[in-house]
Amino acid sequence: SSAASASGAGASQISGGGGAAADGGAANPLDFPPCQVTVVCGSVLGAVHSTLEQATTMDQSLPAATLYRTARELLDLFRAVVPQRHSEGLAALPRLAALFHNDCLLLAHACHTVCLGYRPKLPAPLHKTASLVDLAPALRSLGEQCLQRQVAAQMVQLDEFNQAVAWIPDDDFESAQVAAGDDAQEALVAGKGGSGSGSGSGEDAVAKCLYHLHHLANLWESVLPPQVYRQVMARLLRRAAQPLLDAVLAASEIAECATHRLHAMLGDLDGAKQALLDAPHATHAEGPAMEHTPGGSGSAFRGGVR
Repeated sequence: SSAASASGAGASQISGGGGAAADGGAANPLDFPPCQVTVVCGSVLGAVHSTLEQATTMDQSLPAATLYRTARELLDLFRAVVPQRHSEGLAALPRLAALFHNDCLLLAHACHTVCLGYRPKLPAPLHKTASLVDLAPALRSLGEQCLQRQVAAQMVQLDEFNQAVAWIPDDDFESAQVAAGDDAQEALVAGKGGSGSGSGSGEDAVAKCLYHLHHLANLWESVLPPQVYRQVMARLLRRAAQPLLDAVLAASEIAECATHRLHAMLGDLDGAKQALLDAPHATHAEGPAMEHTPGGSGSAFRGGVR
Protein backbone atom coordinates (compact mmCIF):
# COMPACT_ATOMS: atom_id res chain seq x y z
CA SER A 1 0.00 0.00 0.00
CA SER A 2 2.87 2.38 0.74
CA ALA A 3 4.33 2.05 -2.74
CA ALA A 4 0.93 2.52 -4.30
CA SER A 5 0.26 5.58 -2.20
CA ALA A 6 3.59 7.17 -3.08
CA SER A 7 2.97 6.72 -6.79
CA GLY A 8 -0.60 7.94 -6.58
CA ALA A 9 -2.03 4.61 -7.73
CA GLY A 10 -3.38 3.99 -4.25
CA ALA A 11 -5.47 7.15 -4.11
CA SER A 12 -9.20 7.00 -3.64
CA GLN A 13 -11.81 9.67 -4.16
CA ILE A 14 -13.71 10.61 -1.02
CA SER A 15 -16.88 12.62 -0.98
CA GLY A 16 -19.16 12.97 1.96
CA GLY A 17 -21.53 15.19 0.03
CA GLY A 18 -19.46 18.28 0.76
CA GLY A 19 -19.83 21.53 -1.08
CA ALA A 20 -23.00 23.36 -1.97
CA ALA A 21 -26.20 21.41 -1.91
CA ALA A 22 -27.56 20.26 -5.24
CA ASP A 23 -30.60 22.52 -4.88
CA GLY A 24 -28.44 25.53 -4.07
CA GLY A 25 -29.10 25.33 -0.33
CA ALA A 26 -26.55 25.48 2.44
CA ALA A 27 -24.13 22.57 2.75
CA ASN A 28 -24.27 20.28 5.76
CA PRO A 29 -21.45 21.35 8.13
CA LEU A 30 -20.80 17.68 8.92
CA ASP A 31 -20.13 16.83 5.27
CA PHE A 32 -16.56 16.14 4.23
CA PRO A 33 -15.46 17.98 1.06
CA PRO A 34 -14.61 15.98 -2.09
CA CYS A 35 -10.95 15.06 -2.33
CA GLN A 36 -8.61 12.10 -2.72
CA VAL A 37 -7.13 10.02 0.11
CA THR A 38 -4.77 7.06 0.19
CA VAL A 39 -5.74 3.42 0.50
CA VAL A 40 -3.89 3.39 3.83
CA CYS A 41 -6.29 5.98 5.22
CA GLY A 42 -9.29 3.96 4.10
CA SER A 43 -7.82 0.85 5.70
CA VAL A 44 -7.21 2.61 9.01
CA LEU A 45 -10.72 4.06 9.05
CA GLY A 46 -12.18 0.69 8.18
CA ALA A 47 -10.21 -0.96 10.99
CA VAL A 48 -11.48 1.63 13.47
CA HIS A 49 -15.07 0.91 12.46
CA SER A 50 -14.51 -2.86 12.65
CA THR A 51 -12.93 -2.62 16.10
CA LEU A 52 -15.74 -0.49 17.49
CA GLU A 53 -18.32 -2.78 15.92
CA GLN A 54 -16.70 -5.72 17.65
CA ALA A 55 -16.70 -3.82 20.94
CA THR A 56 -20.48 -3.47 20.74
CA THR A 57 -20.82 -7.27 20.79
CA MET A 58 -19.11 -7.55 24.18
CA ASP A 59 -21.29 -8.01 27.24
CA GLN A 60 -18.58 -7.09 29.75
CA SER A 61 -16.95 -3.71 30.07
CA LEU A 62 -13.31 -4.90 30.20
CA PRO A 63 -13.05 -6.47 26.70
CA ALA A 64 -15.17 -3.65 25.28
CA ALA A 65 -12.84 -1.07 26.84
CA THR A 66 -9.83 -2.91 25.42
CA LEU A 67 -11.27 -2.82 21.92
CA TYR A 68 -12.23 0.84 22.34
CA ARG A 69 -8.64 1.69 23.32
CA THR A 70 -7.43 -0.32 20.33
CA ALA A 71 -9.53 1.84 18.01
CA ARG A 72 -7.95 4.95 19.52
CA GLU A 73 -4.45 3.49 19.23
CA LEU A 74 -4.97 2.76 15.54
CA LEU A 75 -5.30 6.49 14.94
CA ASP A 76 -2.29 7.20 17.17
CA LEU A 77 -0.24 4.66 15.19
CA PHE A 78 -1.17 6.34 11.91
CA ARG A 79 -0.11 9.71 13.31
CA ALA A 80 3.19 8.33 14.63
CA VAL A 81 4.25 5.91 11.89
CA VAL A 82 3.20 7.34 8.52
CA PRO A 83 5.02 10.72 8.78
CA GLN A 84 8.23 8.94 9.80
CA ARG A 85 7.96 6.16 7.23
CA HIS A 86 7.34 8.57 4.33
CA SER A 87 9.18 11.64 5.60
CA GLU A 88 11.34 12.01 2.46
CA GLY A 89 8.40 11.59 0.10
CA LEU A 90 6.24 14.04 2.03
CA ALA A 91 9.00 16.64 1.78
CA ALA A 92 9.81 16.07 -1.89
CA LEU A 93 6.52 15.12 -3.57
CA PRO A 94 3.74 17.76 -3.63
CA ARG A 95 1.03 15.25 -4.50
CA LEU A 96 1.97 12.87 -1.69
CA ALA A 97 1.97 15.77 0.79
CA ALA A 98 -1.53 16.74 -0.38
CA LEU A 99 -2.76 13.17 -0.02
CA PHE A 100 -1.37 12.92 3.51
CA HIS A 101 -3.02 16.26 4.35
CA ASN A 102 -6.34 14.84 3.17
CA ASP A 103 -5.79 11.60 5.09
CA CYS A 104 -5.30 13.51 8.32
CA LEU A 105 -8.32 15.74 7.71
CA LEU A 106 -10.57 12.77 6.92
CA LEU A 107 -9.47 10.90 10.06
CA ALA A 108 -9.89 14.05 12.14
CA HIS A 109 -13.37 14.51 10.67
CA ALA A 110 -14.21 10.88 11.46
CA CYS A 111 -13.14 11.40 15.06
CA HIS A 112 -16.10 13.72 15.53
CA THR A 113 -18.69 11.30 14.18
CA VAL A 114 -17.43 7.72 14.25
CA CYS A 115 -18.51 6.92 17.82
CA LEU A 116 -22.04 8.24 17.45
CA GLY A 117 -23.37 5.05 15.94
CA TYR A 118 -21.57 2.69 18.32
CA ARG A 119 -21.76 4.43 21.70
CA PRO A 120 -25.37 3.46 22.57
CA LYS A 121 -24.52 -0.23 21.97
CA LEU A 122 -21.44 -0.29 24.21
CA PRO A 123 -21.62 -1.58 27.79
CA ALA A 124 -21.47 0.82 30.72
CA PRO A 125 -19.73 3.16 31.25
CA LEU A 126 -18.59 3.40 27.61
CA HIS A 127 -22.15 3.94 26.42
CA LYS A 128 -21.84 7.45 27.86
CA THR A 129 -18.11 8.23 27.63
CA ALA A 130 -16.74 6.67 24.42
CA SER A 131 -15.38 9.38 22.12
CA LEU A 132 -12.54 10.05 19.69
CA VAL A 133 -13.02 13.81 19.54
CA ASP A 134 -9.89 14.52 21.57
CA LEU A 135 -7.75 12.91 18.82
CA ALA A 136 -9.01 15.24 16.08
CA PRO A 137 -6.88 18.37 16.80
CA ALA A 138 -3.57 16.48 16.61
CA LEU A 139 -4.52 14.79 13.34
CA ARG A 140 -5.74 18.02 11.77
CA SER A 141 -2.63 19.90 12.89
CA LEU A 142 -0.37 17.18 11.49
CA GLY A 143 -1.99 17.34 8.06
CA GLU A 144 -1.98 21.12 7.93
CA GLN A 145 1.69 21.30 8.96
CA CYS A 146 2.66 18.84 6.23
CA LEU A 147 0.88 20.86 3.55
CA GLN A 148 2.25 24.17 4.85
CA ARG A 149 5.82 22.82 4.69
CA GLN A 150 5.23 21.80 1.09
CA VAL A 151 3.79 25.23 0.25
CA ALA A 152 6.82 26.89 1.89
CA ALA A 153 9.13 24.77 -0.27
CA GLN A 154 7.26 25.83 -3.40
CA MET A 155 7.55 29.48 -2.35
CA VAL A 156 11.31 29.07 -2.10
CA GLN A 157 11.31 27.74 -5.66
CA LEU A 158 9.29 30.71 -6.89
CA ASP A 159 11.65 33.10 -5.11
CA GLU A 160 14.58 31.51 -6.95
CA PHE A 161 12.88 32.17 -10.28
CA ASN A 162 12.48 35.85 -9.33
CA GLN A 163 16.04 36.43 -8.10
CA ALA A 164 18.14 39.13 -9.79
CA VAL A 165 15.37 40.14 -12.18
CA ALA A 166 15.32 43.66 -13.65
CA TRP A 167 11.59 44.27 -13.66
CA ILE A 168 11.94 47.93 -14.75
CA PRO A 169 14.89 49.16 -16.86
CA ASP A 170 17.11 51.78 -15.21
CA ASP A 171 18.01 55.19 -16.60
CA ASP A 172 21.24 54.00 -18.28
CA PHE A 173 19.40 51.40 -20.27
CA GLU A 174 16.67 53.89 -21.13
CA SER A 175 19.29 56.35 -22.42
CA ALA A 176 20.84 53.62 -24.54
CA GLN A 177 17.42 52.79 -25.88
CA VAL A 178 16.78 56.40 -26.90
CA ALA A 179 20.19 56.66 -28.58
CA ALA A 180 19.79 53.40 -30.44
CA GLY A 181 16.34 54.27 -31.74
CA ASP A 182 13.67 51.92 -32.94
CA ASP A 183 15.75 48.72 -32.84
CA ALA A 184 16.43 49.05 -29.13
CA GLN A 185 12.82 49.94 -28.44
CA GLU A 186 11.64 46.82 -30.24
CA ALA A 187 14.11 44.73 -28.24
CA LEU A 188 12.89 46.28 -25.01
CA VAL A 189 9.24 45.66 -25.80
CA ALA A 190 10.11 42.08 -26.78
CA GLY A 191 11.78 41.56 -23.42
CA LYS A 192 15.30 41.15 -24.73
CA GLY A 193 16.71 44.16 -22.92
CA GLY A 194 17.83 44.54 -19.31
CA SER A 195 19.38 46.95 -16.91
CA GLY A 196 22.59 45.06 -16.43
CA SER A 197 24.56 42.05 -17.53
CA GLY A 198 23.69 40.13 -14.35
CA SER A 199 19.96 40.82 -14.50
CA GLY A 200 17.41 38.32 -15.68
CA SER A 201 14.45 38.93 -17.91
CA GLY A 202 11.16 39.67 -16.18
CA GLU A 203 9.29 37.80 -18.89
CA ASP A 204 11.44 34.70 -18.32
CA ALA A 205 10.85 34.85 -14.57
CA VAL A 206 7.08 35.17 -14.99
CA ALA A 207 7.05 32.34 -17.52
CA LYS A 208 8.98 30.06 -15.17
CA CYS A 209 6.72 30.88 -12.23
CA LEU A 210 3.55 30.31 -14.20
CA TYR A 211 4.81 27.04 -15.65
CA HIS A 212 5.63 25.87 -12.13
CA LEU A 213 2.21 26.93 -10.81
CA HIS A 214 0.37 25.14 -13.60
CA HIS A 215 2.41 22.02 -12.86
CA LEU A 216 1.37 22.22 -9.19
CA ALA A 217 -2.24 22.77 -10.23
CA ASN A 218 -2.15 19.57 -12.26
CA LEU A 219 -0.92 17.73 -9.15
CA TRP A 220 -3.25 19.32 -6.62
CA GLU A 221 -6.50 20.35 -8.28
CA SER A 222 -8.09 16.89 -8.28
CA VAL A 223 -6.50 15.91 -4.95
CA LEU A 224 -7.11 18.74 -2.48
CA PRO A 225 -10.54 19.89 -1.29
CA PRO A 226 -11.67 22.78 -3.55
CA GLN A 227 -11.42 25.47 -0.86
CA VAL A 228 -7.98 24.34 0.27
CA TYR A 229 -6.75 24.16 -3.33
CA ARG A 230 -7.83 27.73 -4.06
CA GLN A 231 -6.31 29.07 -0.85
CA VAL A 232 -2.97 27.39 -1.51
CA MET A 233 -2.77 28.40 -5.16
CA ALA A 234 -3.77 32.00 -4.33
CA ARG A 235 -0.88 32.23 -1.85
CA LEU A 236 1.60 30.86 -4.37
CA LEU A 237 0.35 33.09 -7.19
CA ARG A 238 0.65 36.13 -4.95
CA ARG A 239 4.19 35.10 -4.01
CA ALA A 240 5.11 34.82 -7.69
CA ALA A 241 3.62 38.23 -8.54
CA GLN A 242 4.82 40.15 -5.47
CA PRO A 243 8.33 41.11 -6.73
CA LEU A 244 6.86 42.61 -9.90
CA LEU A 245 4.18 44.48 -7.95
CA ASP A 246 6.75 45.80 -5.47
CA ALA A 247 8.98 47.02 -8.30
CA VAL A 248 6.12 48.88 -9.95
CA LEU A 249 4.96 50.51 -6.72
CA ALA A 250 8.50 51.51 -5.76
CA ALA A 251 9.37 53.08 -9.13
CA SER A 252 9.41 56.88 -9.14
CA GLU A 253 8.76 56.89 -12.87
CA ILE A 254 8.40 54.30 -15.61
CA ALA A 255 9.40 54.87 -19.21
CA GLU A 256 6.62 54.51 -21.73
CA CYS A 257 8.38 51.73 -23.60
CA ALA A 258 8.76 49.77 -20.34
CA THR A 259 5.04 49.91 -19.72
CA HIS A 260 4.49 47.55 -22.65
CA ARG A 261 6.55 44.86 -20.90
CA LEU A 262 4.85 45.47 -17.56
CA HIS A 263 1.40 45.34 -19.12
CA ALA A 264 2.21 42.04 -20.81
CA MET A 265 3.60 40.47 -17.63
CA LEU A 266 0.68 41.65 -15.51
CA GLY A 267 -1.68 40.34 -18.17
CA ASP A 268 -0.01 36.94 -18.00
CA LEU A 269 -0.40 36.88 -14.22
CA ASP A 270 -4.04 37.91 -14.44
CA GLY A 271 -4.68 35.20 -17.01
CA ALA A 272 -3.04 32.65 -14.71
CA LYS A 273 -5.26 33.82 -11.87
CA GLN A 274 -8.34 33.12 -13.95
CA ALA A 275 -7.04 29.74 -15.10
CA LEU A 276 -5.85 28.59 -11.68
CA LEU A 277 -8.47 30.04 -9.35
CA ASP A 278 -11.59 31.11 -11.24
CA ALA A 279 -12.05 27.94 -13.30
CA PRO A 280 -14.42 25.32 -11.83
CA HIS A 281 -12.73 22.75 -9.63
CA ALA A 282 -11.81 19.53 -11.40
CA THR A 283 -14.56 16.90 -11.39
CA HIS A 284 -13.49 13.63 -9.82
CA ALA A 285 -13.94 10.51 -11.86
CA GLU A 286 -16.62 8.12 -10.65
CA GLY A 287 -15.62 4.62 -9.61
CA PRO A 288 -16.48 1.73 -7.32
CA ALA A 289 -17.94 2.92 -4.03
CA MET A 290 -16.07 2.55 -0.76
CA GLU A 291 -18.42 3.26 2.11
CA HIS A 292 -18.08 3.53 5.87
CA THR A 293 -21.59 3.90 7.25
CA PRO A 294 -21.82 3.08 10.95
CA GLY A 295 -25.38 2.45 12.00
CA GLY A 296 -27.17 5.57 13.12
CA SER A 297 -24.24 7.90 12.48
CA GLY A 298 -25.66 9.40 9.33
CA SER A 299 -22.20 9.64 7.77
CA ALA A 300 -21.11 8.14 4.47
CA PHE A 301 -17.81 8.38 2.64
CA ARG A 302 -17.74 7.15 -0.93
CA GLY A 303 -14.66 6.95 -3.07
CA GLY A 304 -13.76 5.71 -6.52
CA VAL A 305 -10.43 3.93 -6.56
CA ARG A 306 -8.19 5.33 -9.26
